Amino acid sequence: MDLGDVSYELRAYNDAYSAYRRAVNLDPDNLAACMGMARTSAMLHDPGEALSWIRRAERLAPDDPELTDLKGRMLLLAGRLDEAVAVLERATRASPQRVASYLNLASVYATLGRHDEAVQRAQTAAMLAPRDPVAQLALAMHLDRAGRGEAAEKQYRRALKLDPADTVAMLALAQNLVARKRRLAEARQLALAAAKSEAQRAEAAVTAAWASHLQGDTETAANELGAFLQRSPHHPDAWRKLVALIRVLRDRARARGDDSLAKVLEEKAQAAERDSQQFIGVAEPLPPVLGPSGPGR
Repeated sequence: MDLGDVSYELRAYNDAYSAYRRAVNLDPDNLAACMGMARTSAMLHDPGEALSWIRRAERLAPDDPELTDLKGRMLLLAGRLDEAVAVLERATRASPQRVASYLNLASVYATLGRHDEAVQRAQTAAMLAPRDPVAQLALAMHLDRAGRGEAAEKQYRRALKLDPADTVAMLALAQNLVARKRRLAEARQLALAAAKSEAQRAEAAVTAAWASHLQGDTETAANELGAFLQRSPHHPDAWRKLVALIRVLRDRARARGDDSLAKVLEEKAQAAERDSQQFIGVAEPLPPVLGPSGPGR
């Protein structure tokens, strides 16, 4: 068991799985080992096996709140959304101070498109954990998905005040500002800061470039997107934006009467469309760009 717990904490999930499996084989009624198998199966992206171990653990501890939360999350991943709602609603009634249950329930409601209910559950979690940046950020994201951009911005700032180094919150706030065309210089700086994180790098680079375009520096934005796509060509939103920006520059050249430059830029736009088809398999010309990628957009 100790080896399983240590491996799990180190995110060595295959090793943890093997250790917990040995523990269960030695003692089939070992609750901690069954829960370890459930948690590890979840981290290995196997909700079906996780649910099997959860059912086994429930026979040993039917009222364990951690087990109930995990069951709700696995039902969500398995696409069994109505069951997930029922399980997690029961969990919030049984343990009304448990933040994780409300956050998991909010995620299920958001997946169902029931964003007002998602916001309500996330608000409860945020009130229960006012110093928890994860709960505060979750509320901000649910507000964003519900179309409440101004309230989401305030909430993102609250989350960042609690954890100024959170690149997920930085990027989400940047995307919120870009979508609403507010404080674009700040949005760009936030996106550039978020790009220092490997996990956020791609979306952050695209968001920073689009903020430059909205500030009027379309040439810089197009150059940044072109450079980004040379490094990371499998990004549909970046291709859409690049084609759109090149055609903005083309139209400006035409308006100035510079038809030769306009022709060159149109050729570049068409070349970008062909490249996008090669890298992301788009069979038709890319549609015009509508806005930044991000939560709920």
